[in-house]
This record gives sequence, structure tokens and C-alpha cells, in this order.
Amino acid sequence: MEVILGMKNILLMSPPHAIPFEFNIHHLKRRQNMADFVAALPGYKLFRLARRAMGPIDPAHYLSNIYAYSNIMAIRDNVLGYFSAMYR
Repeated sequence: MEVILGMKNILLMSPPHAIPFEFNIHHLKRRQNMADFVAALPGYKLFRLARRAMGPIDPAHYLSNIYAYSNIMAIRDNVLGYFSAMYR
């Protein structure tokens, strides 16, 4: 979260198509959840990555905040179709 907040100006000026990050027990200790990442990344959708799969994350759903080690991909709305095609 600190890295994403620190790159706020870059995200506004030249947003990358995708931002990978990890979500785990350390976020629970810092009182951070998926809704915090959604708020910090406007214009992006969050997905949980698994082997050969990519599942959308609904930050309002209670199971979105499983604090086990997870690889998350934030993908810009305007390139979502490209990434979705890769994981079909």
C-alpha cells in the first residue's frame, strides 16, 4: 500500500496497464483491506491470480479479504479485455 500511495503522481500522469502486488497477513496487521486498494487505485479492477486463472475481486464481499498469501493484479479498465483474453 505504501508503494502505491507513494507513486500516486505517476499513476495520474502515466498509469501503467497493470500493477501486481501481494496481499497477506501483513495487511491485516496494518488494518488494510481490499477496499483500501480499490480506493488507492481508481480506474483499476482487482484480480486474484492463480495458476492459469485470474478471478475478479469484489472488495465488498467478505471473502475478498482472505489474509493468506495472494498475488493480486490491478488492471486498468481500458485494457481489461486484453488481460481477460490471456486467462481464458
